[in-house]
Amino acid sequence: MYFILFFLISLTFAMALFFKKRQQLTACEQGLCAMLLCAQEDDSDIKIVGAVKIDEHDEALDDADELEHHRNSGNLEKARKLGVELSSKIIDEDGDPAFGQDISENDEIRMQRRILLAFTINYAVENNIKSKILDKVIISEFYDNLKKNVPDFYQDLAESGSFSFYYLCIRRGGSIERCVGNNFAMLAGYEGDPIMEELGESLFFHFNYIIEKTISDIGFAD
Repeated sequence: MYFILFFLISLTFAMALFFKKRQQLTACEQGLCAMLLCAQEDDSDIKIVGAVKIDEHDEALDDADELEHHRNSGNLEKARKLGVELSSKIIDEDGDPAFGQDISENDEIRMQRRILLAFTINYAVENNIKSKILDKVIISEFYDNLKKNVPDFYQDLAESGSFSFYYLCIRRGGSIERCVGNNFAMLAGYEGDPIMEELGESLFFHFNYIIEKTISDIGFAD
């Protein structure tokens, strides 16, 4: 009976300690500098639970080492630069978003072009940037720059809900391009229109190509 009681107390203590550390690590991830601080606490946080020694710093130290690598290699600065460069593709409404644009297109279609480009940027970064740290830096700079330079579009993007439809295409599998094209037509007010569906599919393919090239050209160090 005493053994079971001791085991349950130890288990409860271990779980509480685990979730506390996970919360600390999450807080650190939100601020890159704070991440290093999480990894530099003293040895008193290495606890003994029963007969098992648990080193709670392993994951935080790995993140800290990766962060230091990206800082020393110049990858962090490149990630910030890339985030700004990607946002500029949307800020310039007559640039990449206007690829193949017809003069007859209305304001809603033009808006959906920019939203689709924003989604494709998130999609391409997630698929081509393997480091979670660099991914977060790029996307953070991307949105910060949008909010600063095109606040109205930033607000429209936040309220549109379009990303939800596009992410469904990824989760469902099959032809992502075709699904994106169908949703693009629907969001633009032309659901079932084969011409608009083909336009959305072509835009997604084109946008993904230019974003992948932009990421490749930035030249991240290994």
